[in-house]
Amino acid sequence: MATAQSSKLSTDPRSQILNTAEWEFARYGYAGASLDEVARKVGKTRQAVLYHFKSKAALYEAVLQRLFEPQLAQLEEVFNRKYNSEFERLTALLASWIHWVCDNPNYASIFLHNLAGGLDEEQPFWRKAADLQVFYKDTLRQGRQTGEFTDCSMSELVALTGGYTACYLQMATPTRVDWTRLHANLINLCRALLIPRG
Repeated sequence: MATAQSSKLSTDPRSQILNTAEWEFARYGYAGASLDEVARKVGKTRQAVLYHFKSKAALYEAVLQRLFEPQLAQLEEVFNRKYNSEFERLTALLASWIHWVCDNPNYASIFLHNLAGGLDEEQPFWRKAADLQVFYKDTLRQGRQTGEFTDCSMSELVALTGGYTACYLQMATPTRVDWTRLHANLINLCRALLIPRG
């Protein structure tokens, strides 16, 4: 199966529509993106777009699937490694996520649009994200059980780490992103949020 990255250069109409729609959703959010504009940018009619995707919602789901699928496999591999602590596992998951976001810059914008709309688990973005959150939830649960972590909610972790990363990447240019600093800041944020004081 083609990943989001490998299909970027495709001449296949479906992939061209997905590439353009991904950019539209990143730029304008779900509500602001337009099927007519996607069609115009790929040189097709609205009906041609609807031939491949039955609705704007179906197109959005396909864009999300293409974004989330490779990230899910990557996080599963990272999660299953051996670690000395749950905090070490969490920081490895975050590092993997950061690098994935770097390779998929539209994801940060789509994430911010959805974060601004709240963490409504019924929204398509958060339904897809739920599969990824399993790894973080298991790490948080294990850390709480061993006393390594405070009673932090998944929503707090997502809002803090995801919001910080997405905002940082929106402000930085691709050639000026200091990944070491970004990762160190996320580790410090997690430490402040999760590690019991005292």
